[in-house]
Amino acid sequence: MAPKQIKKQQQGPLKRVTLLEANESSLDIYDEWANDYDSDLVAAYGYRAPQLAVDAFVAMCTDRDALIMDFGCGTGLVGVDLASRGFNNVHGLDVSTGMLDVAQKTDSYAHLMVGDLTSTIDVADAAYDALICVGIFGNGHVTADNLPEMLRTAKPKAPIVIYLNDMAYTGLDYSSAFQKLASDGHWNIIGAETSNYMSELERPGWTLVGQNAG
Repeated sequence: MAPKQIKKQQQGPLKRVTLLEANESSLDIYDEWANDYDSDLVAAYGYRAPQLAVDAFVAMCTDRDALIMDFGCGTGLVGVDLASRGFNNVHGLDVSTGMLDVAQKTDSYAHLMVGDLTSTIDVADAAYDALICVGIFGNGHVTADNLPEMLRTAKPKAPIVIYLNDMAYTGLDYSSAFQKLASDGHWNIIGAETSNYMSELERPGWTLVGQNAG
């Protein structure tokens, strides 16, 4: 069977986010986009990065009672998928209050909070049994330099799953930055797998599976 021809072009908020420069913030875009985010990405573009990340997560974390942090939880797509797999002790953090308002309506999170990972967040060290995050790394978002702030909130040897697009992983060379953090003892990288995370667009991304130091 011939491969599916992917013909859609990104437009609207998705295009604006994609074209952000390093010194620009995505916050206003996500606040404005919050109510239409799921229909725009999932329905229009076949967005499946949350599912890919959760697939990797459930292979790493078998304890359904684990206290999990979903960094950059957005509208709660990861939380909904985790809940469908039996994980009901999930916290979510996002910089956008508009996104958090939508996530709250999913009833998939035990706790939601506002936080900016480019600075120190109000979360205790070693608070979480596992971490997951989808789509937060890149221009206008979180950089690889901010990963240690995330890692400090996880217990030693906690499972960690990160999904990010190839524009950040390869284009901005976050792959080298993540590896340097591993070499410096911040965490251990177990594996990295590439996939296309939108069925209606060519959007390559990466699932990184790791473990906190300790």
